[in-house]
Amino acid sequence: MDSKRSLHGFLGTLLSPDMSVDEKREVLERDYGMEMEQELGEELRQMCNLSEAIEERGFSKGFSEGMEGFALLVENLLKESGLGDLQRAVKDEALCRQLFEEYDIVTK
Repeated sequence: MDSKRSLHGFLGTLLSPDMSVDEKREVLERDYGMEMEQELGEELRQMCNLSEAIEERGFSKGFSEGMEGFALLVENLLKESGLGDLQRAVKDEALCRQLFEEYDIVTK
């Protein structure tokens, strides 16, 4: 089967976060012979909006968990070693990750 017309290619187009709705519509019509009737076009638009909402939710969750973990790190560093380690951790991502491990700070 031609890779452009494969199920993998079809799903890749449909679920691509890098393509706009109009780009997806064009590829689906051109490469897969799908005529975009009003209803199908609206479903495609809703699916794209859903994927954006899922991405945003994931980003927000990750950010919140990261902030919670960093707050725990700040609390531990201030108790045990003062501002020096905290200042270094803020500027050095590798050190920050190392300190997360040392203090057993696990983000969900």
